[in-house]
Amino acid sequence: MRMKINFLIIGLIFNLLLNSNIALALPTIKVSSLGPVIKSGNTTIQNISLNFNTESNWQILVVPLENCLKNSYQQEKNIPLDRLSIENNKGQQLNSLEPNKPVIFDSGNETGNINKNYILRCKNSDADYPGIYTGSLQFILVTNSPTEQDIYPVSIEQYPEQKIMADSNTVNLNIKPNNILKKGFVQEFELPTRLYVRSNTEWKLILKNYNNNDLINVKFKVLSVPENCRTHYSSDYFEATNSSLVIAKGAPTFTASGKDLETKIIEINYQIKTKTGKILPAGPFQFDFDFSLIPDLNGNKETQ
Repeated sequence: MRMKINFLIIGLIFNLLLNSNIALALPTIKVSSLGPVIKSGNTTIQNISLNFNTESNWQILVVPLENCLKNSYQQEKNIPLDRLSIENNKGQQLNSLEPNKPVIFDSGNETGNINKNYILRCKNSDADYPGIYTGSLQFILVTNSPTEQDIYPVSIEQYPEQKIMADSNTVNLNIKPNNILKKGFVQEFELPTRLYVRSNTEWKLILKNYNNNDLINVKFKVLSVPENCRTHYSSDYFEATNSSLVIAKGAPTFTASGKDLETKIIEINYQIKTKTGKILPAGPFQFDFDFSLIPDLNGNKETQ
């Protein structure tokens, strides 16, 4: 009885050691980022490192686990997979990534511990809504042994893209002859200012008046705004204060397809009035208005 027990114990230990050795001989694979994300022109670049161990010929397969990269903040916003590509160190580029369809990306006959550096690229678009877009790529190691796999989390950050322009940075007003010596005269500008805005996110148009003049009051009026834009300054002329004033808010200026940005037009006019009891003396007067376009952090909530 004692001999049988000893035999079973020795056999159990032997089996455990044997199984442990087999486990150590299996291939392993690990995918990790190599350095920071790089923005180059309209492309986001992430270098990645693939480390694996094998004792036989090998192949690396790649497959996305989702059908797109999704915006972490706005789930309905996404980046399609056809804008992703991977390049191996042989200069071969893989562009046709489809979910549930593994594609052979690299292969070789080296053995032992192997390290490969690859380049993951994503084509950027100004029309991508700001935020962090995430997805997953599965890298599969195929050898004579059972397959091994590792999942690499893809993360692409899109920043707000905004631009504001005007036909001219200078607006001239010639005082009418019958107003020159008149106290408290009022005169509007003959041509309004046209502002052109582009934005991939909800936006706010801010006006600031940098003028302090003892003779003239300057007011403004929003004459027109594009669709999906709101303003509370279109009913009359309003005082342009020295503080920042939000004069309009709007939705992203996407095209109908949502794949590009288009320019929207806002028209603004001005009115001057001499202060009570004042006569405007001869000479030029300069007034500075500053327009700025910034993201409206609460804009998406307001439109829902």
